[in-house]
Amino acid sequence: MKHSHFATSFLIAVAISAPLLPVKPVLAQPDTRNAKGANPPAWPQAGDWQNMTPAQREAATKQMVNQTLRDSLTHIGIADEKTQNTILQFAEAQEKSKQNVRDKGRKVTQALLDNAQSEAQVNILLNDLQVAVADAKAGQKADVEMLEKMTGFSKKPKLQAFLTMMGLIGDETLYLHGVFGNYLNSLGLLAETPAHEKK
Repeated sequence: MKHSHFATSFLIAVAISAPLLPVKPVLAQPDTRNAKGANPPAWPQAGDWQNMTPAQREAATKQMVNQTLRDSLTHIGIADEKTQNTILQFAEAQEKSKQNVRDKGRKVTQALLDNAQSEAQVNILLNDLQVAVADAKAGQKADVEMLEKMTGFSKKPKLQAFLTMMGLIGDETLYLHGVFGNYLNSLGLLAETPAHEKK
């Protein structure tokens, strides 16, 4: 069974968009900025989250991520539904394309924590991670070029800045987290360990 990787995106989306949103998204209330009168989805309470199946958690988190992205895009003036849908689809595709990188990174992290594998074994795991990253970068390059054709983001500084800070284009966000942030991100990969890999 595939584990959800939307939680990571959700936390990133909130971190980036929270300063952009006049209303705290943790409260499900009417959005007075929305002409259609639609309300943002209510965030599940802790008890609800614990009682959800993995599929329900993935669906709920995906909905919250999408709404957070839409609200943030609308706030910076990117309100047309077609462009928003294109960006949401691009973001979801990028998440899926990076799953192999996360899988390889999780194995490296676990090997370092266990400290039971040899130098040669860890070297193999690290090489697998580097190959996965190279493949992801190659695929992302083509995807970003297509996104440019569909949205023209390079001529829209606010949109380009948003995509950059979300880590969807460029590599600027690689330099924002620092050592401790990267450490926490690595540990976070362990939460995605598939059942068949758990001891």
